[in-house]
This record gives sequence, C-alpha cells and structure tokens, in this order.
Amino acid sequence: MADKKISDVSGNEAQPEDKVPQAVLVCGVDIDESTALKVKNPLVNIGISKFMREFDRQLRKLDAEDGDSARDDWVLWRVRGDELVYFRVIPISEGKSIDYQSVRRYIDQFIKVMEIEHIVPVGLESNMRLGLHGYAFLLHAEDEWDFSWNLIGKDWEYKTEKQEQVEKEEGDPEDNASVIFGVYRNSIREIQNDYFIDFIGRDVDLGFRVAEYSRPHFFVLSPKLARCILNGGKNRGELDRDVLFFGFHEMKGCSIGDGGPDRFPLYFLPIENKGRSINQEMLNNYRLFNIGDAEEKLINFEKYERESCEIIFKRVSEQQKPVVGAGQGQGAKDEGSPIVGEMMKDMEELKQHSEGEK
Repeated sequence: MADKKISDVSGNEAQPEDKVPQAVLVCGVDIDESTALKVKNPLVNIGISKFMREFDRQLRKLDAEDGDSARDDWVLWRVRGDELVYFRVIPISEGKSIDYQSVRRYIDQFIKVMEIEHIVPVGLESNMRLGLHGYAFLLHAEDEWDFSWNLIGKDWEYKTEKQEQVEKEEGDPEDNASVIFGVYRNSIREIQNDYFIDFIGRDVDLGFRVAEYSRPHFFVLSPKLARCILNGGKNRGELDRDVLFFGFHEMKGCSIGDGGPDRFPLYFLPIENKGRSINQEMLNNYRLFNIGDAEEKLINFEKYERESCEIIFKRVSEQQKPVVGAGQGQGAKDEGSPIVGEMMKDMEELKQHSEGEK
C-alpha cells in the first residue's frame, strides 16, 4: 500500500484514493421531550427548525477552526424527527489502527456545540432554552460483520458521467463501494451528490441501540468508542472529561447467544444541559463505582464478543466445518479460547460490581 496516492480531498486526507474508509464516527443529538414541547407550544416548530440550522452551522464552524487540514468533514447522515445524526471518516493506519486523538477531538467538537445556549421562540413574546441529549458510536471494519458502506444510486434514469463510469467498471455488485470510492477519488461530498450513503452491519445496529440510552447530561458511548477515547488520553495522562461506567445494558437484537454477550458495557461523558452540569452527588456516585482499568476490560470484552461472532460466522459458513459439534450448543464457552473462560468470569464480576452494590 506504500505506493498508493493519498487523497487531498477534504475529509479523506488519510485515505488512499482507491481505499474504502474503514473507520467512521457517528454522533447524534436529539431534543429533550420534543413531542410534549410541540403539543404544548405549536409555534415551537419554527424554533426547532432554526435550532437545526444553527447547530449545523456551529458544528462546521468549529471543524473549520480546529487547526487540521479537514475543513468541513461532518456529513449530515440522517434527520430523524428532531434528531440530527452526523458521521465523519476517521483516519486509520495501514495496520488498521485508529487515530485516537482525532476521535477525541471530534467528540469534543460535537459536545461543545451541544452545550451552546440554544434559545428558540415558543410563542409571540416568549423564548426557551432547549435541552439536548446525545450519543456517539464507532464503526470500525476489523471483521466482515462489523460494518460496510451501502451506497445507493440516485436517479439512475439520468446517470452522471461518474455513475456511468462506475457501472462500466463494476464487476462484482458486492464490491460497488470500492469502485465508487475509486471513481470519486474518495470525495464523500461528491459521492453524496450521486448516491444515498448508508451503513450496514453489527456495529451499526449496536450503535443505534446504544443511542436509546442517551439522556440529559449523559452523552452515551458504545463500548468500542469508549475504549478508543480512553486510549486517546494516554499520551497526556488525563482526559478532558470523565469517561464513566454506565452499567451493563441489553441491546435488543444484538445479543449473540450460545455463550456470547447478552449485555453490553456502556460508558458516558457527563455534559451540561440547559447550562447546568450533572448533579454533583450523582456524578460522585458514578465516579465511586467506576472501573479503574476500564480500557483493559473493554479490550477483553471486544475479544470476547469477536470470538463469539467468529463462532457463529464459521458455523454458517459453507467454506469451513461447523466449529460447535452436535449436542454442544454452548458457542464460545466450548471453544477453549485462552480468554473466553476468564472473560465470562470477568464480565460476571463487573455485573456484580455495577448492579449488586446499588
């Protein structure tokens, strides 16, 4: 890969021009109790629309002023009711190592915009400050099931020149993302003009389940993202914000079964809401029960989850024999992995730590 030309297009300077980005950060923000707010104050719809435009403007302004070469890398992926969901490509090395410092910087950007005073009109002569809650998760294609780009062409009846080029070069339809990124020289902005951008995979499903646990003052993180943020704070010896354990939570449709994880360790960053910080007594309680070696625990959890996924993947693959013999049905428990037995015990201890001492 050393001879690959690196794209200088904004947002993709760390990606070879014919390389599909392998790491994506997703951040979302939603308005607290927006449904009730709109019922009580029908005119607030205008204010919410104004808030969305202002949030987008402020986010891009911070990105343009953060000192790196990426001037406008936040891509608005979805608008779900009053929720804005953004993504951005994260630099990654040849060895699939993520740029942890960039992850931390972009998370901080997003939270700073959330903590700005967002005032909206709720009537002819009154205003109110919006309360917000948010979340973030990381998509990182380390294994086949993690995530993949799903690019759907717009208006195929009247194709652009580049869309026609993609159609000519595309051999295997499953490899269309690679062809598209090559033709468009990794420019997300240009791709977005001709294609709907979406993502498919386990990381995506898990991420949006994590989002369901966000609440005021609690910026919730997926396990993989929490581990990256903790790793990114090593060089300085400290983090700008506490990364606190939020407990083990069920993720509907994401449990693996057969010995794999049925709950997932979530973490959060305490943030301001409506200009107020989280209750100090509550914050101290979370700090009291926080896990000292959280990064190591999360690394082990990822190994445990990955090995559980590998077993399922191998079991249904026609290229290899089933890993679990008939009658066993215990998945990762029966694999004899050097970490699985210890991980099962470790996870049980963490559950007791987070739940038994309440």
